[in-house]
Amino acid sequence: MAAAIVNGRPHRASAELALHVLETMCAIETAVAEGREVIVESTFERSSRSNGTWHAWRSGCAGSSRARSAGRITVPPVRGRRTLPVVGKALKVFHARYDAPSVGRRIDHGAPDAFTTLLGDLEENGFGILAMGDGIESPETVLKDVAGTFGLGEPVTPILYRRENAGQYAHPYRSIRKDSNDTHPGFSTTEGQLWHVDGLLEQIGALRITILYCVRAAHTGGDTLIFNAVAAFDRLRAADPEAAAALTAPNALERRATLPGVDASTAGPVFAVQPDGGVINRFTDNDTCVWNRAAGTAADLDRGLEFLRAATRDPRYATHVTLGPGELLMFRNDWISHGRTAYQDTPDARRHLVRALYSRPPCLP
Repeated sequence: MAAAIVNGRPHRASAELALHVLETMCAIETAVAEGREVIVESTFERSSRSNGTWHAWRSGCAGSSRARSAGRITVPPVRGRRTLPVVGKALKVFHARYDAPSVGRRIDHGAPDAFTTLLGDLEENGFGILAMGDGIESPETVLKDVAGTFGLGEPVTPILYRRENAGQYAHPYRSIRKDSNDTHPGFSTTEGQLWHVDGLLEQIGALRITILYCVRAAHTGGDTLIFNAVAAFDRLRAADPEAAAALTAPNALERRATLPGVDASTAGPVFAVQPDGGVINRFTDNDTCVWNRAAGTAADLDRGLEFLRAATRDPRYATHVTLGPGELLMFRNDWISHGRTAYQDTPDARRHLVRALYSRPPCLP
């Protein structure tokens, strides 16, 4: 640009070029999302340049008509499995639709590509289900094997259960089943559980992965509810930026322990936007919540909550999973909020799940 100004000629960093680049980027995103050809209508005038370095560089691009063309271009459709430019780790899940037939499919543990497929479902939908089959030694064995495959490390005991009055829940492989002798408001009751993320006292995003392994299903009910909270938030920040901003305030949501004899709480944002464009989630809507309406304006926060609550009833963002014996549900606790429907046991069908939490994101070698 400086050389162009000195020599009195048009520079390349023009508004027309910027518009063309922006329109091309938008066309690529539309072509990927909608699987159709998109024509980029804008063009720009190429300025001439006699600098030898420029010509040497350009010669390295010889044969590339796209590098030389400044006219109208066409972005071809992208079909089959949808892949999007990586702007943030949660970008694919922004575009998930939970009413699609493939969402919630069972992946056979014995299939050659089972773990690759499960990782793909985690990236695209925020959760995946693995059918382990018969001959399982123990729930802990299953969880250790799966965690080892994905490089999750050792399971984490949440901060709440490291406290003196809650140590009975500190085992990293936690059974979830009816126990009339226990007072835990979630683990030991057959009542439904409202939307939450695991890790009541953790900072947002600290617990990345939740795994639930089903030993036995209930006679009726006991479905796990799944809410694509980051996708709903992504939609909100486009539709109502002020409401979205209120949900990212540093102290928008305080969560307080409801365990008998435990006085503990942690305040933090409901969502946090990462430098790479990703979003992490802490959306919870149950009796542990104290909403700070001084974060932004009360009206902004209330609009954001109203939007999210409506999204939890929208099949594009919310679904449910009924786990059978030997099935394993893995989900991104830093993207997804979850809950549970009430259930009923019988002597032959007593619901029993085992849960483990992990602080590392999943990956395959």
